[in-house]
Amino acid sequence: MGDLPALVERAREIGSRISQEVNEGKSVIIIANYDADGICAASVLAGAIQTKRGRVIVRIVPEISPELLNQLKEDNHDLYIFCELGAGMAEDFEKVLGGKWLAVDHHQTTNDELAIKNVFNPFQFGFDGGTDASTTSLVYLLAYEIDRSASDLEWFTVVAALADRQDQSENHSLLGLNKASLENVLNHKVGVSVDLLFFGRETRPVHEAIATTTFPYIAGLTGSKDACLATLVSCGIQTKDEDAWRTLADLTADEKKVLVDALIPYLTNSTQAESALGQIIGNVYTLLKEDEHSPLRDAREFGAILEACARMGQPGVAVAICMGDRDQSLHEGERMLANYRQALNRYIRTLLGDEERVTEFAKSILITGDGIVNENLLSPLASMLSSLSRFHGRVLMVKTATESGQFKISARKTPGSGELSNLGLIFQEVSRQCAGRGGGTKSSAGAKIPISRLEAFVKQVNSKI
Repeated sequence: MGDLPALVERAREIGSRISQEVNEGKSVIIIANYDADGICAASVLAGAIQTKRGRVIVRIVPEISPELLNQLKEDNHDLYIFCELGAGMAEDFEKVLGGKWLAVDHHQTTNDELAIKNVFNPFQFGFDGGTDASTTSLVYLLAYEIDRSASDLEWFTVVAALADRQDQSENHSLLGLNKASLENVLNHKVGVSVDLLFFGRETRPVHEAIATTTFPYIAGLTGSKDACLATLVSCGIQTKDEDAWRTLADLTADEKKVLVDALIPYLTNSTQAESALGQIIGNVYTLLKEDEHSPLRDAREFGAILEACARMGQPGVAVAICMGDRDQSLHEGERMLANYRQALNRYIRTLLGDEERVTEFAKSILITGDGIVNENLLSPLASMLSSLSRFHGRVLMVKTATESGQFKISARKTPGSGELSNLGLIFQEVSRQCAGRGGGTKSSAGAKIPISRLEAFVKQVNSKI
């Protein structure tokens, strides 16, 4: 456990700085990453500033480039707040923006950067940013300092942590700062129960709930409603009550046990049955303020909708949902999520259907998505593929060519791939040596490198795993 009092005190200092800028009528821009954590963080902070009638703009981007930094400078805001991106870029921020910036991020960075006062990072206080704290959990503390009514938004920290797969403790529970935030909202904003970890537990027919699961990716079932329905029928589970489809919430305990037994063979072999159970059973987090028939009621699905909107090119829809739009934006978000899942399922079927795209090394596997995979979907694709048992025991890397003429690479640890390796630090070091930029956490990382440096990059990463 890190030094929570010191972290909270630092949050007070930074929050007070933001509050002063707002009270003085200064212009604030929030630049956030286009994943669910970045969107939640931006929404929470913008909400607090707006409550104080502050001037704030939110911009959701996939990354920070020199061109974007120069454009931001030309926009001439008084304070630039980077959320969930920018680790390793403090020198660039200072050079272009002077002292008018803050970087709030949970990813690993250098000790020199952690010593900079404009950086707010959990590693500064002994928390592991990969498991203990999301960017939203940090931003919430800043928002609370700006406006005490931000306490109504603390449940966003749960959504962000789950979307970032930080539910790494027993039964997919939360740790560190994430756990502390959960305890503050438990039972009045968030409910927790142990159940099957499929989306749409209360809203979708059982076969559709299984078919739409993406983590874990269940080969033969994910993306196929017909196959899921056939599986239910074959194991004797009643799928309808009269004319109404039954949901997972309608199943009895005995029926759920039968369902689990039917799913295990799809996940792994019988010698790893216990590991398979851990993939599909665990803590379910219910957002009690959401309508019982809404897809947003499941905190994991809430995060999935935000991620889908942003990565499918509609980040404004995601922010609108966070800001409370449960009408048009939610409808659009559900449509985006369906398209997002279809695209990811299509990628997986195509990539795994072509063995020439799968290169195996002693410690890793490299999957080539060039010409197929949209770079904006590379990270969630890597997460899905890492859940497949065939890749367990080695680090999984997925790459695709970008529009800017580089390779983008996303990596994930898989079960049994080794606890000692720190992917984030490895990617940070090796990408820099290969004239690129990268980083991440212990278990997940990403990089962009010149196409000509791919062989050297992969060779060096493998030597350090």
